[in-house]
Formats: sequence, C-alpha cells, structure tokens
Amino acid sequence: MSIWKAEQLRAQWRASREASRPAIEQAKNALNESRQALTKALSERRQAQLEVPPARQELTKARGALLAKIQKVDQPFARTLEPVSSFTRNPDSVSTDDFGEALKTKLVELELKDTTIGPDLKR
Repeated sequence: MSIWKAEQLRAQWRASREASRPAIEQAKNALNESRQALTKALSERRQAQLEVPPARQELTKARGALLAKIQKVDQPFARTLEPVSSFTRNPDSVSTDDFGEALKTKLVELELKDTTIGPDLKR
C-alpha cells in the first residue's frame, strides 16, 4: 500500500469518526438517562415492597373483623367467605378481591341484620 493510499484511509477514518461523534455522545447521554431512570424505578419498587406487608396485615385484620361480624348474623355465608378472607392462596393477586365481590352479593341482606357491615366493607 502506498503512503498516499494510507493517508487517504487515515483522512476517511478521521472524518468518519468526527461525523459519528455527535451520535456517540447522544447515545451516551441516553444511556446515562436510562441508568438514572432505572435506579429511580428500582428505588421506588423497593419502597413499595416495604409498604406492602403492613398494608396487607392491616387489610387482613379488617377482613377478619368483618368476617367475625358476619359470623354473628349469617354463619353459613361466613363459612363460604373464610377461604377468600386471607391472602394465603395467592399473595400477589391483590387486584382481584374475591372477598369484597362475595360480600357485595349479600350486602343488603347483611346490612339489615347489622348496619355496621356496610361501612366496614367500604373501609
């Protein structure tokens, strides 16, 4: 290879490198922003995970108290609610509230027997 050809390749390489510099910097900035967003999201997820057990415990207590009230007025129905009154079946499926749905079917009847059941269910 001649010196002139090597010089031509060096010039092309330098021009190519200079032309790609803005794209490289933009990609680096995007990567840094993504890393910061990931760090923030992981921190928020960890905080949410720390808040779940106390909230779940409070909900379980409230459901237990409500179940005790229902047992006083309708024991057969209360027995049907016992399997869905806790999170032991699937602790991650909090969005499907079988307990609340089951109660809605008999809420009017239960409220006639104990007027505090409705407000407790809403709470």
